[in-house]
Amino acid sequence: MNWPILILFGMAALALMIWLAARNQKDEKEFEQQLNHDIKKDASDPDDPETDEVV
Repeated sequence: MNWPILILFGMAALALMIWLAARNQKDEKEFEQQLNHDIKKDASDPDDPETDEVV
């Protein structure tokens, strides 16, 4: 086998996995902030179906 090519491919695959993990953490933080921002609405909002009383 051609070891330098395998080593190069392995290093590229490892770099890709590290980049994807870092990107996932960043996206997860942004998504969590977006959810927290969206949820903190006024509970007395008349258009919110969650606050309608069920008879």
